[in-house]
Formats: sequence, C-alpha cells, structure tokens
Amino acid sequence: APATHPAPALPGDATAYADDLVRAWGAGRRADASRYATSGAVRALFSHADPGGKHWKRVGAQGAAGTIYVSYRDEASGDRVTLAVGNAAVAEHQRHAVREARFG
Repeated sequence: APATHPAPALPGDATAYADDLVRAWGAGRRADASRYATSGAVRALFSHADPGGKHWKRVGAQGAAGTIYVSYRDEASGDRVTLAVGNAAVAEHQRHAVREARFG
C-alpha cells in the first residue's frame, strides 16, 4: 500500500493561519485552502483569481469581537483582501477558521 502522510497541524495563531491560507490560494491549491476556510471564503478567493499568485503580502491584523481581521495587499496589482479569522477555532486548531474573504 502507498504511504500516506497526515496533513500538517493547523496553526494556533490567527495570522499564521491566514498566511497559510493565502499561500495555498496563491499556489492554486484549492483542497489545501479548504482546510483553512469556509466554502464561501474559498469561493471568494478563487473567484477573484485562480491561482491567487505569489505577490500577496500581509499588511495588517486587528481584532474585534472574537475575530482577527488579517489584511493582505497584492504588490503586483494593488488589490487588497481582508480575511476574517475566528479566534476560538484557531485556538482549538480547527479547520475552516477563516469565515470570510472581502476584497476592496
């Protein structure tokens, strides 16, 4: 039987969690992106660009009411996206902690 490799553990920090999602999206790895985000957030990202590309850089993070909003800017196009990451889900290393992706 072929060897199987378990998926890497999910990060316990909201910005690292969001960074991993952006890297997966940037490389066009939808299945990996789906580990980190809800189907709606994955759909929003891949509808914007498939793949997302390698020029996204984190430009900020701020918390409000149990959510960390992590913002990125595409250095090539100037586009911006903000990811809403649930603190409790990240702390418990759960899948789908990114609940929303908003461009603009």
